[in-house]
Amino acid sequence: MKNLGPGDVVLATGGSGSLGRALIPQILAAGVKELRVLSRDEVKQGELHAQYPAVKFMLGDVRDLRACKEAVRGATVVIHAASLKFIDVSELQPTEYALTNVFGTINMIQAVTQDGGVKTMVGISTDKCAGIIQNTYGLTKALLEKLFVESHTQRKSGLFKTSTKFVVCRYGNVIASRGSVLLKWSEAKKKGEPLLVTDPEMTRFFFTLDEAVDLIDRALIEDSGVIISKAMPSTSLGQLAETMAGNGIGYVKNPLIKIVGRRLGEKSHEDLLSTVEMPRVTRRGDIFYYRPLDAPAKHYDAPYTSFTARRLTPAELLELTAPWR
Repeated sequence: MKNLGPGDVVLATGGSGSLGRALIPQILAAGVKELRVLSRDEVKQGELHAQYPAVKFMLGDVRDLRACKEAVRGATVVIHAASLKFIDVSELQPTEYALTNVFGTINMIQAVTQDGGVKTMVGISTDKCAGIIQNTYGLTKALLEKLFVESHTQRKSGLFKTSTKFVVCRYGNVIASRGSVLLKWSEAKKKGEPLLVTDPEMTRFFFTLDEAVDLIDRALIEDSGVIISKAMPSTSLGQLAETMAGNGIGYVKNPLIKIVGRRLGEKSHEDLLSTVEMPRVTRRGDIFYYRPLDAPAKHYDAPYTSFTARRLTPAELLELTAPWR
Protein backbone atom coordinates (compact mmCIF):
# COMPACT_ATOMS: atom_id res chain seq x y z
CA MET A 1 0.00 0.00 0.00
CA LYS A 2 1.80 3.03 -1.30
CA ASN A 3 -0.08 5.58 0.81
CA LEU A 4 1.17 4.21 4.13
CA GLY A 5 4.62 4.90 5.54
CA PRO A 6 7.11 4.13 8.32
CA GLY A 7 5.48 6.54 10.76
CA ASP A 8 2.03 5.00 10.55
CA VAL A 9 0.35 2.94 13.25
CA VAL A 10 -2.50 1.14 11.49
CA LEU A 11 -5.54 -0.45 13.15
CA ALA A 12 -7.76 -2.82 11.16
CA THR A 13 -11.01 -3.82 12.86
CA GLY A 14 -12.33 -7.20 11.79
CA GLY A 15 -8.80 -7.80 10.58
CA SER A 16 -8.90 -11.58 10.90
CA GLY A 17 -11.59 -11.85 8.20
CA SER A 18 -11.09 -12.20 4.46
CA LEU A 19 -10.34 -8.54 3.80
CA GLY A 20 -8.04 -8.36 6.83
CA ARG A 21 -6.07 -11.35 5.59
CA ALA A 22 -5.58 -9.55 2.28
CA LEU A 23 -4.68 -6.27 3.99
CA ILE A 24 -2.12 -7.60 6.47
CA PRO A 25 0.72 -8.54 4.07
CA GLN A 26 0.27 -5.36 2.02
CA ILE A 27 0.25 -3.11 5.09
CA LEU A 28 3.36 -4.83 6.45
CA ALA A 29 5.05 -4.45 3.06
CA ALA A 30 4.56 -0.68 3.37
CA GLY A 31 6.96 -0.71 6.34
CA VAL A 32 4.52 0.76 8.87
CA LYS A 33 5.60 1.36 12.44
CA GLU A 34 2.89 -0.96 13.80
CA LEU A 35 -0.09 -2.93 12.57
CA ARG A 36 -2.89 -3.80 15.00
CA VAL A 37 -5.80 -6.12 14.36
CA LEU A 38 -8.92 -5.91 16.51
CA SER A 39 -11.27 -8.89 16.19
CA ARG A 40 -13.20 -11.29 18.39
CA ASP A 41 -12.10 -14.64 16.90
CA GLU A 42 -9.15 -15.95 18.92
CA VAL A 43 -8.79 -19.05 16.71
CA LYS A 44 -8.30 -16.99 13.56
CA GLN A 45 -6.04 -14.60 15.45
CA GLY A 46 -3.87 -17.52 16.57
CA GLU A 47 -3.56 -18.79 13.01
CA LEU A 48 -2.65 -15.36 11.69
CA HIS A 49 -0.21 -14.62 14.52
CA ALA A 50 1.76 -17.74 13.59
CA GLN A 51 1.97 -16.41 10.04
CA TYR A 52 2.52 -12.73 10.91
CA PRO A 53 4.27 -12.49 14.31
CA ALA A 54 4.99 -8.78 13.80
CA VAL A 55 1.28 -7.93 13.95
CA LYS A 56 -0.27 -6.91 17.27
CA PHE A 57 -3.50 -8.90 17.61
CA MET A 58 -6.06 -7.54 20.07
CA LEU A 59 -9.08 -9.54 21.19
CA GLY A 60 -12.16 -7.38 21.41
CA ASP A 61 -15.52 -6.49 19.93
CA VAL A 62 -16.45 -3.19 18.30
CA ARG A 63 -19.63 -3.36 20.40
CA ASP A 64 -17.37 -2.67 23.41
CA LEU A 65 -16.34 1.00 23.56
CA ARG A 66 -13.52 0.22 25.98
CA ALA A 67 -11.97 -2.24 23.53
CA CYS A 68 -12.33 0.30 20.72
CA LYS A 69 -10.59 3.03 22.71
CA GLU A 70 -7.77 0.71 23.70
CA ALA A 71 -7.21 -0.39 20.11
CA VAL A 72 -7.30 3.15 18.69
CA ARG A 73 -4.89 4.68 21.22
CA GLY A 74 -1.92 6.08 19.29
CA ALA A 75 -3.12 4.92 15.86
CA THR A 76 -2.69 7.14 12.80
CA VAL A 77 -4.88 5.15 10.36
CA VAL A 78 -8.03 3.14 11.14
CA ILE A 79 -9.59 0.74 8.64
CA HIS A 80 -13.01 -0.18 9.99
CA ALA A 81 -13.89 -3.51 8.35
CA ALA A 82 -15.57 -5.30 11.29
CA SER A 83 -19.03 -6.34 10.16
CA LEU A 84 -21.76 -8.93 10.12
CA LYS A 85 -22.69 -9.45 6.47
CA PHE A 86 -24.88 -12.49 5.71
CA ILE A 87 -28.06 -11.13 4.11
CA ASP A 88 -30.45 -13.91 5.11
CA VAL A 89 -29.22 -13.92 8.71
CA SER A 90 -29.62 -10.14 8.87
CA GLU A 91 -33.31 -10.50 8.04
CA LEU A 92 -33.83 -12.90 10.92
CA GLN A 93 -31.61 -11.17 13.48
CA PRO A 94 -31.60 -7.43 12.72
CA THR A 95 -30.73 -6.54 16.32
CA GLU A 96 -27.37 -8.30 16.07
CA TYR A 97 -26.57 -6.50 12.81
CA ALA A 98 -27.50 -3.14 14.30
CA LEU A 99 -25.31 -3.76 17.34
CA THR A 100 -22.22 -4.62 15.29
CA ASN A 101 -22.59 -2.66 12.05
CA VAL A 102 -24.21 0.49 13.45
CA PHE A 103 -23.41 0.78 17.15
CA GLY A 104 -19.98 -0.76 16.57
CA THR A 105 -19.32 2.01 14.04
CA ILE A 106 -20.52 4.65 16.52
CA ASN A 107 -18.10 3.24 19.10
CA MET A 108 -15.19 3.30 16.66
CA ILE A 109 -15.91 6.87 15.58
CA GLN A 110 -16.14 7.95 19.23
CA ALA A 111 -12.83 6.25 20.00
CA VAL A 112 -11.17 7.90 16.99
CA THR A 113 -12.46 11.39 17.68
CA GLN A 114 -11.57 11.24 21.37
CA ASP A 115 -8.05 10.00 20.63
CA GLY A 116 -7.44 12.82 18.16
CA GLY A 117 -4.32 11.38 16.52
CA VAL A 118 -5.91 9.45 13.66
CA LYS A 119 -5.21 10.99 10.25
CA THR A 120 -7.73 8.93 8.28
CA MET A 121 -10.56 6.55 9.17
CA VAL A 122 -11.79 4.37 6.32
CA GLY A 123 -15.16 2.61 6.54
CA ILE A 124 -16.09 -0.41 4.44
CA SER A 125 -19.56 -0.34 2.89
CA THR A 126 -21.42 -2.30 0.22
CA ASP A 127 -23.59 -1.95 -2.86
CA LYS A 128 -26.34 -3.51 -0.75
CA CYS A 129 -26.87 -0.08 0.86
CA ALA A 130 -27.94 1.70 -2.35
CA GLY A 131 -31.24 1.65 -4.22
CA ILE A 132 -34.89 1.75 -3.24
CA ILE A 133 -35.08 -1.81 -1.88
CA GLN A 134 -32.67 -2.64 0.92
CA ASN A 135 -32.18 -5.65 3.13
CA THR A 136 -31.27 -5.29 6.81
CA TYR A 137 -27.58 -5.71 6.09
CA GLY A 138 -27.77 -2.97 3.46
CA LEU A 139 -29.65 -0.68 5.83
CA THR A 140 -26.98 -1.05 8.50
CA LYS A 141 -24.28 -0.20 5.96
CA ALA A 142 -26.29 2.80 4.75
CA LEU A 143 -26.22 4.01 8.35
CA LEU A 144 -22.45 3.41 8.51
CA GLU A 145 -22.07 5.71 5.51
CA LYS A 146 -24.26 8.37 7.08
CA LEU A 147 -22.34 8.16 10.35
CA PHE A 148 -19.08 8.76 8.48
CA VAL A 149 -20.58 11.73 6.61
CA GLU A 150 -21.97 13.13 9.89
CA SER A 151 -18.51 12.79 11.45
CA HIS A 152 -17.07 14.74 8.53
CA THR A 153 -19.55 17.58 9.03
CA GLN A 154 -18.92 17.69 12.78
CA ARG A 155 -15.18 17.81 12.10
CA LYS A 156 -15.69 20.68 9.62
CA SER A 157 -17.86 22.63 12.09
CA GLY A 158 -15.28 22.24 14.85
CA LEU A 159 -17.52 20.07 16.99
CA PHE A 160 -14.89 17.33 16.85
CA LYS A 161 -11.47 18.56 17.98
CA THR A 162 -9.72 16.36 15.46
CA SER A 163 -8.34 16.61 11.95
CA THR A 164 -9.31 13.03 11.10
CA LYS A 165 -10.56 12.46 7.55
CA PHE A 166 -13.61 10.17 7.26
CA VAL A 167 -13.77 8.25 3.97
CA VAL A 168 -15.96 5.31 2.89
CA CYS A 169 -15.22 2.56 0.34
CA ARG A 170 -18.34 1.04 -1.21
CA TYR A 171 -17.76 -2.49 -2.49
CA GLY A 172 -19.55 -5.07 -4.60
CA ASN A 173 -19.17 -8.81 -3.97
CA VAL A 174 -15.56 -9.54 -3.12
CA ILE A 175 -14.45 -12.75 -4.79
CA ALA A 176 -13.41 -15.52 -2.37
CA SER A 177 -14.32 -13.52 0.73
CA ARG A 178 -15.73 -15.50 3.64
CA GLY A 179 -19.13 -16.93 2.68
CA SER A 180 -18.51 -16.22 -1.02
CA VAL A 181 -20.56 -18.28 -3.45
CA LEU A 182 -17.39 -19.38 -5.23
CA LEU A 183 -16.02 -20.92 -2.04
CA LYS A 184 -19.33 -22.69 -1.38
CA TRP A 185 -19.48 -24.03 -4.92
CA SER A 186 -15.86 -25.13 -4.82
CA GLU A 187 -16.55 -27.19 -1.68
CA ALA A 188 -19.69 -28.66 -3.27
CA LYS A 189 -17.70 -29.75 -6.34
CA LYS A 190 -15.10 -31.47 -4.17
CA LYS A 191 -17.88 -33.42 -2.43
CA GLY A 192 -19.61 -34.30 -5.69
CA GLU A 193 -22.64 -32.22 -4.72
CA PRO A 194 -24.61 -29.89 -7.05
CA LEU A 195 -23.95 -26.16 -7.11
CA LEU A 196 -26.87 -24.49 -5.32
CA VAL A 197 -28.10 -21.40 -7.18
CA THR A 198 -30.82 -19.18 -5.68
CA ASP A 199 -31.89 -17.42 -8.90
CA PRO A 200 -29.81 -17.79 -12.09
CA GLU A 201 -31.13 -14.50 -13.49
CA MET A 202 -29.81 -12.46 -10.55
CA THR A 203 -26.83 -10.26 -11.34
CA ARG A 204 -24.03 -9.23 -9.02
CA PHE A 205 -20.91 -7.06 -9.12
CA PHE A 206 -17.66 -8.89 -8.52
CA PHE A 207 -14.17 -7.66 -7.79
CA THR A 208 -11.06 -9.12 -6.25
CA LEU A 209 -9.52 -8.80 -2.81
CA ASP A 210 -6.55 -7.04 -4.41
CA GLU A 211 -8.91 -4.47 -5.92
CA ALA A 212 -10.56 -4.06 -2.51
CA VAL A 213 -7.18 -3.34 -0.90
CA ASP A 214 -6.27 -0.91 -3.70
CA LEU A 215 -9.51 1.03 -3.11
CA ILE A 216 -8.69 1.35 0.59
CA ASP A 217 -5.21 2.58 -0.31
CA ARG A 218 -6.75 5.20 -2.56
CA ALA A 219 -9.16 6.23 0.21
CA LEU A 220 -6.21 7.16 2.44
CA ILE A 221 -5.47 10.21 0.28
CA GLU A 222 -9.04 11.26 -0.55
CA ASP A 223 -10.93 14.21 0.89
CA SER A 224 -12.99 13.75 4.03
CA GLY A 225 -16.71 13.10 3.54
CA VAL A 226 -16.45 11.23 0.24
CA ILE A 227 -17.72 7.74 -0.60
CA ILE A 228 -15.61 6.09 -3.28
CA SER A 229 -16.29 3.07 -5.41
CA LYS A 230 -15.06 1.42 -8.58
CA ALA A 231 -16.75 0.76 -11.91
CA MET A 232 -17.07 -3.01 -11.64
CA PRO A 233 -18.20 -5.60 -14.16
CA SER A 234 -21.04 -7.94 -13.30
CA THR A 235 -22.40 -11.36 -14.16
CA SER A 236 -25.52 -13.39 -13.62
CA LEU A 237 -25.45 -16.20 -11.08
CA GLY A 238 -26.48 -18.60 -13.83
CA GLN A 239 -23.50 -17.71 -16.01
CA LEU A 240 -21.19 -17.92 -13.02
CA ALA A 241 -22.53 -21.35 -12.05
CA GLU A 242 -22.25 -22.62 -15.64
CA THR A 243 -18.59 -21.59 -15.68
CA MET A 244 -17.94 -23.25 -12.33
CA ALA A 245 -19.69 -26.45 -13.42
CA GLY A 246 -17.46 -26.56 -16.50
CA ASN A 247 -19.51 -29.08 -18.44
CA GLY A 248 -20.90 -26.75 -21.10
CA ILE A 249 -24.56 -27.58 -20.39
CA GLY A 250 -26.11 -24.28 -19.18
CA TYR A 251 -28.10 -24.21 -15.99
CA VAL A 252 -31.66 -25.23 -16.98
CA LYS A 253 -31.15 -29.01 -17.09
CA ASN A 254 -27.60 -29.18 -15.81
CA PRO A 255 -27.21 -32.09 -13.34
CA LEU A 256 -24.38 -30.20 -11.62
CA ILE A 257 -26.57 -27.16 -10.87
CA LYS A 258 -29.64 -27.03 -8.61
CA ILE A 259 -31.96 -24.00 -8.48
CA VAL A 260 -33.15 -23.56 -4.87
CA GLY A 261 -34.95 -20.19 -4.85
CA ARG A 262 -34.10 -16.85 -3.31
CA ARG A 263 -32.96 -16.35 0.23
CA LEU A 264 -34.51 -13.79 2.54
CA GLY A 265 -33.56 -10.22 1.64
CA GLU A 266 -32.01 -10.91 -1.77
CA LYS A 267 -32.54 -8.45 -4.62
CA SER A 268 -32.58 -9.29 -8.33
CA HIS A 269 -29.91 -6.72 -9.13
CA GLU A 270 -27.61 -4.46 -7.12
CA ASP A 271 -27.22 -0.68 -7.34
CA LEU A 272 -23.63 0.40 -6.90
CA LEU A 273 -24.91 3.98 -7.20
CA SER A 274 -28.61 4.80 -7.16
CA THR A 275 -30.55 7.28 -9.28
CA VAL A 276 -30.85 9.77 -6.42
CA GLU A 277 -27.11 9.58 -5.72
CA MET A 278 -25.92 10.08 -9.30
CA PRO A 279 -26.31 13.93 -9.40
CA ARG A 280 -23.65 14.12 -6.68
CA VAL A 281 -21.30 11.60 -8.30
CA THR A 282 -18.19 12.41 -10.32
CA ARG A 283 -16.01 9.87 -12.10
CA ARG A 284 -12.31 9.86 -12.80
CA GLY A 285 -11.18 6.83 -14.76
CA ASP A 286 -12.79 3.79 -13.18
CA ILE A 287 -13.34 5.44 -9.75
CA PHE A 288 -16.63 6.99 -8.64
CA TYR A 289 -16.68 9.80 -6.07
CA TYR A 290 -19.99 10.31 -4.30
CA ARG A 291 -20.27 13.38 -2.07
CA PRO A 292 -23.67 13.18 -0.33
CA LEU A 293 -23.60 16.76 0.98
CA ASP A 294 -22.63 18.49 -2.28
CA ALA A 295 -25.21 20.42 -4.26
CA PRO A 296 -26.39 18.35 -7.25
CA ALA A 297 -24.03 18.94 -10.15
CA LYS A 298 -26.23 17.41 -12.85
CA HIS A 299 -29.67 16.03 -13.58
CA TYR A 300 -30.64 12.61 -12.37
CA ASP A 301 -28.84 9.90 -14.31
CA ALA A 302 -29.63 6.23 -14.66
CA PRO A 303 -28.28 4.23 -11.69
CA TYR A 304 -25.12 2.18 -12.03
CA THR A 305 -26.52 -1.31 -11.57
CA SER A 306 -25.33 -4.88 -11.92
CA PHE A 307 -28.03 -5.35 -14.60
CA THR A 308 -26.78 -2.53 -16.84
CA ALA A 309 -23.03 -2.67 -16.09
CA ARG A 310 -20.59 -4.35 -18.45
CA ARG A 311 -20.89 -8.14 -18.13
CA LEU A 312 -17.87 -10.34 -17.61
CA THR A 313 -16.97 -12.21 -20.79
CA PRO A 314 -16.74 -16.03 -20.88
CA ALA A 315 -12.94 -15.73 -20.92
CA GLU A 316 -13.00 -13.40 -17.90
CA LEU A 317 -15.32 -15.76 -16.03
CA LEU A 318 -12.96 -18.66 -16.73
CA GLU A 319 -10.03 -16.66 -15.37
CA LEU A 320 -12.07 -15.44 -12.40
CA THR A 321 -13.17 -18.92 -11.33
CA ALA A 322 -9.95 -20.80 -12.22
CA PRO A 323 -8.59 -21.09 -8.62
CA TRP A 324 -11.84 -22.68 -7.41
CA ARG A 325 -12.88 -24.87 -10.33
